[in-house]
Formats: sequence, C-alpha cells, structure tokens
Amino acid sequence: MWVARVWDPLFQCSHPTAQRCFRLTSCRNCPVPFMSESNRSHTESFRVIDGPLTLTSAKQAPAGRPLDRLDAMLLEMLQADGRATFSEMGARVGLKPSTVHERVKRMEADGVIVRYAALIDARAVGIGFGAFLTCHVAGAGRDFLKTVSIMPEVCEVHRVTGEDSFMLRVMAKSAAHLDELVSRIKLAPELIRTKTTVVLATPFERPGFSIPEIVSEHRRTLRSVG
Repeated sequence: MWVARVWDPLFQCSHPTAQRCFRLTSCRNCPVPFMSESNRSHTESFRVIDGPLTLTSAKQAPAGRPLDRLDAMLLEMLQADGRATFSEMGARVGLKPSTVHERVKRMEADGVIVRYAALIDARAVGIGFGAFLTCHVAGAGRDFLKTVSIMPEVCEVHRVTGEDSFMLRVMAKSAAHLDELVSRIKLAPELIRTKTTVVLATPFERPGFSIPEIVSEHRRTLRSVG
C-alpha cells in the first residue's frame, strides 16, 4: 500500500503549536492545510495557506526524553493499528491505560508521533500505477520543489546524493496518466533532466519501521561507545 508522504527536509507547518505535519493535511492543533513533514534539523521551511508557497523560518522543535523500549513497543503497536486503545496496548506491555496515555501524549508533544492516518490500497481506488523519478536540478531547487510538491500525484520527494538532486515517488492511474505527469514535471523551473523508473510490482513493503530493534541497536551502540 502506498502512503502519500513527502520527506524532503525543507518543509514544515508554520502554525506555532504544531510540531510536524504532512502535505495536504492538517495537524490536530491547526486548521491550516500543510505541505509536508519537516525535519527538525533544518532552519528553513515552506508553508501554504490557500495560495502559493512562501519561504518562512522554522524554529527547531525541542528535544524530548529519549525513547525507551516501552515507548518503542507502543509506537510499534500504533504503527500496526492506529486505532488501538490504551487498554489494549497496556495489556500487551504490562502498563496501566493511564500510563500508556501519558506516554503517547508525551510522544505526540515531542513530535515523535506526527499524526494518525489510514493506509489505503492505491489499486482499490484506481491509482495503482507507481513510478520513481530521479531529477537533476540547478541550484538548491527551491522553485522546483514549490512546483512538484503541489502536484497531487507526487507522494514523496527525497533529496539524494550522487549526480541527481531529488528522487520523487509518484502515483498515476495508467501509463498515459504517468506520461502526462512526467511532461508536467519536466516543465518545472530549475529542472535539467529526469529519469523515470516504473514499478512493476512490490514484493515487500513495510508500513513504518521496526522501532524496538532500532532503539535496542541504538542503545547497544551508545554503550559500546561509552
């Protein structure tokens, strides 16, 4: 299943109470539609409020308490089922529902949990034709990003190393739709060249990532360094 997400670090919600938001959605504290998830290590971002994108400054989000294994287990369960109750999660990890509630709310406030969303089977809604586009642009590519990030078919934008500047993941209804989309992308400013790779099949896809193992490995690394 494909999830519409943009991971480029230049974007962040401009609302003062929001931590991070995804493109074309709103955070729970803000009525404004946002473009994409932000990366807290960057100091510049874009926003959209019923109009064109504008450049704005983004404050770095405060660092929260480091995750422990219980936090990681709760996150794993929420990734598998975002509608799981605090009681259900608490029963699986040996915590009271009130304690689970406190931990989840803290992770929401710290920006660890960005938002809750449904995973949709793209084929079931007629947009199961996927592709990846590598794009080489001139300069920082800000005008290019402004253009492609408002195209509904563009699901992800990654800044990459190597000869190319960005990698886009796109979804289309058909080969003809993809061809029309690529033609529109080629009109974006600062774009020098593109290369399109069509997805024939997806033998394996993991929604989210395996948090407990990552947290455990991180702690093992810290202990070995110390």
